[in-house]
This record gives sequence, C-alpha cells and structure tokens, in this order.
Amino acid sequence: MHLHLSLTSLPWHSSQEELEMAPTSPPDPAATDAAAPTERTTSETEEQACGEPRAPVSTEDPPTPAIQPRSSVATTTRSVRRLSSTLEVLAKTKFFEVFGRLGVPMVATLMLSALSTFFLAYIQVYPTEVVNAVMNTEHFDNGEFWLLPYPKASITICSTVLLVLFGLGYVGLVVLMLFGRRFPWDLRPKKQPGSSREQPQHVSVLQSNRWLARMVRLLRAIEAADLDETAADSSTESESAAISSSQTRSFSKKGKQSLARMYSGTVGHDSTKYRHFYSTTLVTYLSHGFPTPLIYFYSHLLFLSWLFTVYRYRRFHSDHHFIVVRLFYLFDLFFAVFAPLVVLGYAIHTFKFDREEQGAKAATLKPGAFDGIARLYGEPGQIAVFRAAFHYLQFSTGASLFVKSVLNLLSLYKWRKVIELLNQAEVEKRTRAREGQKARGSDVSPEQVDLNLHNQAQTQTIDSQDKPASRVVSDRIDDQPPASAEIADSPKIAPPESSTLALPDDANISPLGLSIKKRPSRRLSVQVAKATASALLLSLAFFAAGAVIFVYSIVAVHSSTILCAKYPKCSVVSYQWNVGAHDCTCLVYVDRNVKPATFAEWLDPPDASADLARLAAAGQLRIVQIINRALPALPDELHRCHKLEQVILIYSRIRTIPDWAKDFHDLEYLHIEGDFTPTQLEELPPDLFSDMPHLTFLHLGSLIRVPSIPDLSRLHKVRYLTLAVLHGLRELPSFEGLDELMSLVIADAIHVNSLPSFTPLKKLKSMGLIRRNAVCCNGFVNGICDLTHFQCLPRADEELVTCTDARISEADLAVLTPIGANLCDFTWRSDLKSSAPTLYTSDTLCGGVMYKQCTLGTLPGICFSSRMQVVACTPDVSVVAMRKELIRRGAGAPCDPNVEAWLGCTG
Repeated sequence: MHLHLSLTSLPWHSSQEELEMAPTSPPDPAATDAAAPTERTTSETEEQACGEPRAPVSTEDPPTPAIQPRSSVATTTRSVRRLSSTLEVLAKTKFFEVFGRLGVPMVATLMLSALSTFFLAYIQVYPTEVVNAVMNTEHFDNGEFWLLPYPKASITICSTVLLVLFGLGYVGLVVLMLFGRRFPWDLRPKKQPGSSREQPQHVSVLQSNRWLARMVRLLRAIEAADLDETAADSSTESESAAISSSQTRSFSKKGKQSLARMYSGTVGHDSTKYRHFYSTTLVTYLSHGFPTPLIYFYSHLLFLSWLFTVYRYRRFHSDHHFIVVRLFYLFDLFFAVFAPLVVLGYAIHTFKFDREEQGAKAATLKPGAFDGIARLYGEPGQIAVFRAAFHYLQFSTGASLFVKSVLNLLSLYKWRKVIELLNQAEVEKRTRAREGQKARGSDVSPEQVDLNLHNQAQTQTIDSQDKPASRVVSDRIDDQPPASAEIADSPKIAPPESSTLALPDDANISPLGLSIKKRPSRRLSVQVAKATASALLLSLAFFAAGAVIFVYSIVAVHSSTILCAKYPKCSVVSYQWNVGAHDCTCLVYVDRNVKPATFAEWLDPPDASADLARLAAAGQLRIVQIINRALPALPDELHRCHKLEQVILIYSRIRTIPDWAKDFHDLEYLHIEGDFTPTQLEELPPDLFSDMPHLTFLHLGSLIRVPSIPDLSRLHKVRYLTLAVLHGLRELPSFEGLDELMSLVIADAIHVNSLPSFTPLKKLKSMGLIRRNAVCCNGFVNGICDLTHFQCLPRADEELVTCTDARISEADLAVLTPIGANLCDFTWRSDLKSSAPTLYTSDTLCGGVMYKQCTLGTLPGICFSSRMQVVACTPDVSVVAMRKELIRRGAGAPCDPNVEAWLGCTG
C-alpha cells in the first residue's frame, strides 16, 4: 500500500525543521483534542527514554495540559544541543556519500567553467593579444592581422566585471561541494516572545522590502518560466504545500501558491528556454556558414538534448540523488560554456597559413610594402570563419551581454540548489537515523524507519524540485491507491511502554503505525487525467521542436550545398532552407589569381561580373575578393547585400564606384588597388564614407587619376589607412575624426606639397612616408630642400617639385617621433611607374618563371610577382633578400637549383 506522507507529522520533525522550510497551518481543534492523550503519553515516554525533554511535535504548541511551557534557558539549551548535533552530523558526512560518482565530474566541470569564464573575461580586455598568441600572428600587419572589432568601452568594462563575478561563482560552487558540509544548511530559527516560531531571516527581509521581494519573485519566476501554472493554480492550498515540499515558507496565505510554484521550478524546469537558446545558436551557425562537421556535431547533440527534455517530462519515477538532473545540467554546461570553445578550436585546427613565408617577408621587406600585407595572402573563407567563431567569445552589444549574464546567473542558481538539496538530503537521512535509534522499544526498527522515511522524503522533496507542478501531482497520484490518504496531525510511533496508540475513530493503521484519512478518488482521477494529458502534450511539443530543428539543419546544409555547387568561386555558403530556391545563398565570393604568368593574362583578365551578379542576387554576400579579374563596375545586384563586410578589388579594371556604395553600412574592410594600365578609376563618390561606422581597414592604392579622397572624418573606427600612388591628388584629406587610427602609410604622393596635422591621431602606433613624396624634397618634413635626389628628379608628364617655406609643426613631430615614424626613406631606388610590368619585363625577361635572375637596364633584378602583378623583372633588392631567407628557412615554394642557384639553392 502506497501512502502520500507528510513529514511534518513525524515525532522527529523538530530535528527536521532545522533542515526544511515546511509551510505551516493552524492546528485542527478537533484533531488536537482527539490526539491529546497520545501526545501526552508520547512526550512522557520521550523524557523517560532519552533523559531530556523533546521538542513539541506540531509546528505550533497544542494546548495540551500534559505539556508545560518550557523556560527560555531550557529552550536555549535544546537549541545549542541541536546545533551541536547537526554540526557533528555534517562533519562526518563524506563527499561521495553526498554526491556519489558524479561528484568528481561535477567538480571538474565547474572548475573548467570557472577557468573558461576567467579566460573570457581576459578576452574582453585583450582580444587582439589573445588571438595573436593562439594563432601565432603577432608579427604580421603590426599585430592587426585579424582586425577584430572593438566593442564600446562601457560594454567591455561591464562584461569583464560580470564574467569575473561569474567565474568566482563557479569557484564558490566547487568550495561549496568540497567544504560546504561543515556548515549547517538551515538551522532551526530562534523563537521570539509571543510567537511559536520565527520566520527565516530571508523571509523577514523580503516581507519588509516589497521591491526586493518582487525582484526575488521575478528572478525565480524566470528560472521556473516553463511551469505548468494552470495546474498549479487549480490545486488546493494543501497540494501547493505538497508540491513546494520543504523548500518554501509562505509569506502569507494569499502568496503561498505563487511561492510554491517558484520553488518547484528551482532545479528542473528551465530546460526549454535553454533548448530555445541553443537552437537559435545552431541556426546562427548555419547562417554564418560554419564548417559542416561542426554543424552536424552540434545539431546531433542538440537533438539529443531535446530528447533528454522529453524524457524528463515523461519520467514518473523519483530521482533520489539528482542523477538525471545533474547529467542534464552537465549537458547544458557544454552548450553554454564549452561549445564556443569547441568551434574556436576547430577553426584553429583547420586554419591553413604559411607563417614561415610571411615571417620571412616581414623580416626582409621594407615597412609599408604591399607584399608585406599578410592578411591578403590568407584564405578569405577560413579567416571569415575564424573571426565569426572568435566573435562569439566577445560581447559586442548590450543584448548579448544581457542574455549571457542571465544564462550564467541561472546556471549558478540551479547548481547551488542542486548542491544544497543533495547536502540536505544526506543530512536529513543521517539525522533521522540518529533520532530513530533513540526510539528504542518501537515496533519498527530504526533502520526500517530510516529506509522508509528516506525514500518517502526523497520522493516528496526531490521530485517536487525535479518536475513541473502537474507532473508532481501525477507522480504522487500514481503512488496511491484509488482511495488515497493523507497524514493526520498526530504522533505516529508508539512509545516503548505502550503497545497500542490512542487514535481517532476514523483513522486507519498503516504498517508503520501511521494515522491516515481517506480522500475522494474521483477528484484524483480527474487530476491524473489532466496531468497525464499535460505531460504528454509537453513531451510531444518538445520532441516536435527538436525534430524540426534537426531536420531543418540537415535539409539546409544539403539543399544549399547542391544549389551552390555550380559556383566554385563561392567559398562559404549560408546554409538555409533552399528547397526550390534559385539563388545561391553565398557568403564569401573569392575569384583571384595572385601570380599571373603571362602579360596577356595580366592585361586582359577574365571577367567576373556575371558570376558576382548571380551570387549577389540572394543578398547574402559578406565578403567579395577579386584579384586579377575584370570587374568594370559593381553589379546592381550587389546593392541587395546590405550586410557586406569586406570588399577587396585588386587590379580589377574597375572604372566607376556607384553612389549606392555608401549604403554598405556594415562595411569593415575596403581595399581598392589600381595599376598603370589604360583602364583606370576616374573618381570616388564624395560621400562614400559618410555612413560607414564600422570601417576598420581602408587601402586606396594606385588610383592615379582620382583627383580627391572623400571626407574621412566619420570613420571613427578606422585602424589601418593606406593612401598610396595617388598621383592625381593635390591635397591629402584631414585626419580629424580618425580616433582609432593605429597604422598610417602614405606612399608616392608626388604632387602633395604639405601634410595635414597628425595631432588628432591619439592612438597612432606606426607611420610610414615612403617612396617618392614631394614633402620629402621641398623641405616641408626635414627643413632641407634637395631636388637632386633620385626621388626628386623631374619625370616626364609630371610637374616639377618646388621648394617651400612651410614646415611640419612641433606638435606633429611630438606625435610622430615617439612612435619611430618612418619619414622620407631615401633608400627606395625604384620608380613604381617606370617599373610597372611590360611585355618585355614579363614575357621576355622572365617567361613566367619565378625567382629567375634578370637585368633591368643596368640594374640586377629578380623575376617576381611583385604586388600580386604578373611575374616580371624587378630591381628591388629586398625581394632578393626575401627569397634567400625563404630558402634558408625552407619555407614557401621549394627552390629549383637550376633557376635559383644564384640565390643559394642547392636542391
């Protein structure tokens, strides 16, 4: 026979009160009168058997003549003894007795969570340093190889502080697991005059502070958001108390049910919102084109977690030691903490980049050289995936910080409750065993009492924490016969001297000697049906949600892969539901040839306009990189790509930039490189940079006919700026507004007679004024006008350089001198225009063979695809030094002794 027990009726409830917060209700006068003889007999027996007075049985002292009021001294003595006894029990409790075999994985996981949270806090402050250390790229592009976005300072400070606090919280949970058993979890509250029991301290504080009480209710309501409140509202006051078990103490009769609902969702009812968050993360991974192995791995685990949720809502058996709950929360921690690190680790493992080759270039090429821009030689798709993966470790907006903070708070809260309840359950078990041994002479052995009460207490206390309200009711009903019963408020274990108990006339005797009263079965049958139907519907809904997400991910990958298979230039695909679609949802379009072999291939490259237009039709493009391919104009379809982040057009023969290019508000990277061929870009829209708040990298090179540069004052986040070979320019734009500029290169400004002020550049770290510049010849920079140097000699079709009395200001020098700015490097002995590739220097002298020795006029040279142009003879001595260093390191392409013996290649 299964019974619905209420532990408040047991004679050792005074000890249990130290560990539980059971709601109280006024005693029934009839029941009190009927039970008075039994209470008197039991109290007297306890005094004789134990040698000391026992605590009152009921929560409020019944008006029984046999029990006299205790003095304050006696009450204090009993409290001290109970505290000492509880501390003794806690001190003897072992780690594995409380947490079992899952204790070690719990400690390990919580410690890893703490370490990862501290690591995330460090990333918020030093993102570039961390990624350079992890990827070994600190020596490339002045440490800005990745050009990571920098959030606002307020977001960075808040996220760092919160993450540190969360990390300390996880450490605190570990300390709680290892050493928390040395402290009592819930001691018996002190009595005050005029009241039989004082409410817990936190309840008193909440009652005195309405706003604090509302905040606590809100936090717990969020944590228990998926409770079946309809079932809870329809339950009676006694059922609400049973659902809340020993975890709640009502503020008032009116608020008892709402508080019970909050506590009943403490441990087990936040699963759905986590599943929703993780499902949203999976959809984000799909839309960002993450590698398919990661997507399949994540989608299978997510589907498994949905099945786990279904199992939890269909489980009707008690979980005495929180095995299922702990496994479920460990699963949650993987998604919340470790999944982003897994994605980052995969991106690191699959990233391919010849660091040795780029390291040799960085060590030998002159600062500011085009071939020294390492990020141009990386694979754009891999760089994009890595940046997206690393982006999930940064908090860039207040919304993302809020979501992650709430998830961490809930994680800490639920783990604390699990640890607390596990400790509570073990201490209750041991306390009952100790007091059960004092009930000598009872017909029931202490071991049997302990076993039965332990199982029943776990069923009521833990299951109420582990299931929604409707499920708790269903579980308890399943354990009862059609004629269910509840405990009467009277002692249940007979004293040693008595073989019988004085019980009410309507009571039945259970095997443990417990008094019960029957309850109507029709109402319970209705509740069973409602609870079962509710649980079934919830389970079906969760299973359907998991199946939909899983099927969506598989179909999205499959349909998008088939749709984009005919476009090999699409290196990253956004996986969406493309069943029946016609436009490829391409994210990264790359069409490049970094080493054209012949002059004809260089002069007349294939046209990429049609492919780009087709892939831009879906409006999903994020990156466009075209090198040595013809793109006379940006296709109109590109205007649909409102989230475009990178545009790289190098030797694309582009003629015009449309006015709608200013609408690329999310643009972060813009590189436009021209050449000395007849096809030239004539001008840039004057308002091109009027609304590009996220632009970080701006390189304008070899645009020899562009007369002016658009206003730069609104580019507050630009960190890298290059203005090179702008022969049509007469004046450089102002540097006002470039608050974040760190690297500046000005090259071949042959008609610019003065420089703008550098004082607005507060964060400038490197600056190069290289190749031919009029300000290096007319005396503006160094105060000496020397027109006889190679860089200052007159050229055909160029204006003569004249001396000037204008000088760079002391304030500007105060900005440039501390950073070691490279001003007017006269070691450059080559002229970019005269050394541009021709049919003779490319096909005749080199014939497409790299690193071949050649002679250009009277100067020795080397055949090299300088600046990603056609392989041609160049007299640049730094290229010779670079190839020798590559041979010495064994990096780059293997050397050919038949061609490169003069460089030291021995095969």
